Amino acid sequence: MLVEFRFRNWGCFFGEQTLNFNASSLKGRTECVVETKFTTAKQVLPVAAIFGPNASGKSSILSAVAFLRLAVRRSFSEKRDKPVVPRKYFKLVASGVRETSELELTFISDDTLFKFGFECDSKSFVREWLYAYPNNRRQIWYERNGNDLTFGNNLKGPNAIVAGMVRDDVLYLSAASAANHSQLDSVFNFIQKLKIETDFMVTPFEIEDDMQDQELDENAVRFLQFLDTGIIGYEKQPVKRSENQPDEKVLALMKAVSDLTGQDGDVSLKAKEYDVLFKHEGCEDGFLLRAHEESAGSLRLIKLLNSAFKTLESGGVLFVDELDASLHTRASNQVMKLFLSQITNKNGAQLIFTTHDTNLLSDKSLRRDEVWLVEKDRCGQSELYSASEFSLRYSDDLEKVYLDDRMGAVPPNLEFEWFA
Repeated sequence: MLVEFRFRNWGCFFGEQTLNFNASSLKGRTECVVETKFTTAKQVLPVAAIFGPNASGKSSILSAVAFLRLAVRRSFSEKRDKPVVPRKYFKLVASGVRETSELELTFISDDTLFKFGFECDSKSFVREWLYAYPNNRRQIWYERNGNDLTFGNNLKGPNAIVAGMVRDDVLYLSAASAANHSQLDSVFNFIQKLKIETDFMVTPFEIEDDMQDQELDENAVRFLQFLDTGIIGYEKQPVKRSENQPDEKVLALMKAVSDLTGQDGDVSLKAKEYDVLFKHEGCEDGFLLRAHEESAGSLRLIKLLNSAFKTLESGGVLFVDELDASLHTRASNQVMKLFLSQITNKNGAQLIFTTHDTNLLSDKSLRRDEVWLVEKDRCGQSELYSASEFSLRYSDDLEKVYLDDRMGAVPPNLEFEWFA
């Protein structure tokens, strides 16, 4: 369970920013707010909804999480001719390239609170740290300062061996996973299982590739029926051998995009084994449609709902960029509410999403401390802040408050005289 994400000098953000999931004392929904034994995370929220104008920096928050996860996953396995850390520093001040970037996750895994983070420039990880709080008291598991690594008494295992595997552009945690350092499994596994969906336009190729070696969650199929998409099921039909040839150029391009964006999973380089067809119920007998015959909204829902229900089942964390893209506002609302209901969210799963759909603010489903805003100043620097910082009444219509520009993070009203 994610408790906090802190970062600085990333994308549109130069100063330090914090996305916090601790419930405030404000009046609001208590369903799916998780009670924990940790003094710094007594009540943890299931949802964070991030609003703001176009180009304000909302997507940069998700890309920062994706970068952290990618660095943990792959910094050891990727071999380069010279040290490179592919960070996205703030470029609108001269000092952005000189300043380090810093990212830190606080989370609960295997009944222990952890704090993992690192500081990097464009060539190396200059600092790295991992602290555990099993009984609300900090244990230093390891700290890195340049090439120097120190270990606390509570971290057992092949610490020195792993230290010898670390390079300037390699995280200790990434090397430790490659060396099967079992005590760090709960930390590595939590981070690598963070699910990040940043595709606005889902292609038929992605749907078919995803479903070559996995099934569509049965609850996702039921939800598609509920939303009246016309889809009532699906079939996987073996591809004839003459058709079973991968397009190597397309696959190479998809893998490159996956590497750059930090998207989940590795693009398969094997031949396609199945055609995926979706069952539709017409006025006559049922019909089968191929993925490329489905609408953009249906394709987005198929991928999004499959990720959502798998996250709900595992109690994991799902990040979604532009939740409302290609979706009706009611569909967006129902996806969000999957994480706000104890009927569907029984395992403490969390959803973090960016959106422009202000209708999601129109009822009391979202608590004010679950609503976050991103605003960019005249110098191009973005700021992330919570709606809970404003003095509002519980009865206030949060959508109206936001659109009336009482909290900021809305685009200015256009003066058409400018075009005269």
